[in-house]
Amino acid sequence: MRTHQLAALATATALVLALVPAVCPVFAQSEALPSAVAWTNGYWWNGESFDYGDRVTVDGVFVDTGVTADAIDIVDLNGSYVIPPLADAHAHWLSDGQNVEEQTYMLASKGILYLKNPNNTVVLTREIRERVKEAGIIEVAYANGGFTSPGGHPSQIYTDVTKEYGLDAQGIGFNAVSSESDLMEAWPRFLDDDPDFVKLYLEMSEYHDERVGNENFVGKYGLDPKLAPLVVQLAHAAGLSVSAHVTSRHDFQVAVESGVDEITHLPLERLEADDVKAMVDARIRLITTTLSHRPGGGDEKKEIHRHNLTLLRAAGAQLALGVDAHTTVRDELANIVEMNVFNADELLNMLTSIATHAIFPERKLGRLVPGYEASFVVTAGNPMEDWTILDHIERIVKNGQPLHLQEPAASPEKPGIAQTLMPELMSSGVDAAIARYNQLRETQPDAYDFGEPQLNALAYGAMNHGQNETAVRLFEFNAELFPDSANVYDSLAEGYLAVDRTADAVDCYRKVLENLDKTHYDADFDKQLRDRATAALQAGKAP
Repeated sequence: MRTHQLAALATATALVLALVPAVCPVFAQSEALPSAVAWTNGYWWNGESFDYGDRVTVDGVFVDTGVTADAIDIVDLNGSYVIPPLADAHAHWLSDGQNVEEQTYMLASKGILYLKNPNNTVVLTREIRERVKEAGIIEVAYANGGFTSPGGHPSQIYTDVTKEYGLDAQGIGFNAVSSESDLMEAWPRFLDDDPDFVKLYLEMSEYHDERVGNENFVGKYGLDPKLAPLVVQLAHAAGLSVSAHVTSRHDFQVAVESGVDEITHLPLERLEADDVKAMVDARIRLITTTLSHRPGGGDEKKEIHRHNLTLLRAAGAQLALGVDAHTTVRDELANIVEMNVFNADELLNMLTSIATHAIFPERKLGRLVPGYEASFVVTAGNPMEDWTILDHIERIVKNGQPLHLQEPAASPEKPGIAQTLMPELMSSGVDAAIARYNQLRETQPDAYDFGEPQLNALAYGAMNHGQNETAVRLFEFNAELFPDSANVYDSLAEGYLAVDRTADAVDCYRKVLENLDKTHYDADFDKQLRDRATAALQAGKAP
């Protein structure tokens, strides 16, 4: 059952880390530095290569050298390499009731200091947003709920989450509008929640009119494409940029014609050179999200992404890295490196300066030059020669001051296998994810939580993104592993219903009742499972 998996999903996507205001052994300074500092003997990234030399920071900003030696402290970088902080231009961390301390440490320890979160529920993020600001370590731009049609993407994702918290999804996780008058009515409420930018959803927009309102297509359409230009007009009048979710080539074209500022995914269809030229001419930025956006696809999806990225690079498009799923932008980097489309210097800029500008376009961030905020990451070697060097960060400086992070004690809870499998599922598909599960369960049986809720969480995630066949395969695998579970068969029945296998769903409901006679949950959940299965069997079909 879907609602039974929400807590498990939260566990699966959380990392067992914590932030403590003390000194982490990996960082050198144990006390705050003076306001004026000379950083010497380093190799500094200039956007194309590394220059050997020094930099001076005053009050958290890079300045032209000219501060007298007796007025500054000197930090010897010992020949290390210095790059801007990493940034994730499409992330889902630090929102919706998530653990701020754990995630802050996880991100900061990887050198990721800037995030753009295009999907967050306003109510559940409100307190987190303030805590993130107070910590002053990670900085996040929040969309606070994008615009779609009633029943459109991402309503299928947020409805379950908001029900769990007793909230109304509409106006919290998304804004559903059918007409210009709906949009004009919703707009002031949207602005009242102080969004950092505007998100609109275009999902197979070429089929919008035939899908909207059809319960068989919930989550498989988005905003009426005719409303997209008005959203852009309203946003720009309010001083806000617009990011467009796209899936199809037609979505991409609508986004460009509507004048959005950013396209938040590579489309899952091949673009043509004219499509890309129109985007570049309009000075629209694109966020990659090759690793996720839709689970599965394997080699076919990679080839589509490689084709589109090749066109975009040739046209001189502005590209930033973003990951979309509950992994990090480091995983997105690794996936794109495999495609062999970009040079290392291009990738480093996409990971740092371009991505940072995509998040905070009005600020001077992401460059190591006078006038820019003095935030940077120090590594022992040149990351362009070996990206794994980013796994061994020597020092992270934010606004001229080192970050003091204490590595937390190991959590008594095992990490969930769902988190580890997610990149495999997203990039290579369900068979690869299952193979990885089997390998890890055999070779590292005590390292992860391999429990039933983990695979169910992955499967429901796939369903939320319209990948019902992928979900069924995961549900079936879970049933093979846990044949005595009533909940596994209830979930498998839901998967079968989604792919019109009603007879198989009814068989699953028989299994639910059989297993409830052997294994019990809490009284309320027992009753939910029994009532659903009984109703399905009495009707001779699934409800």
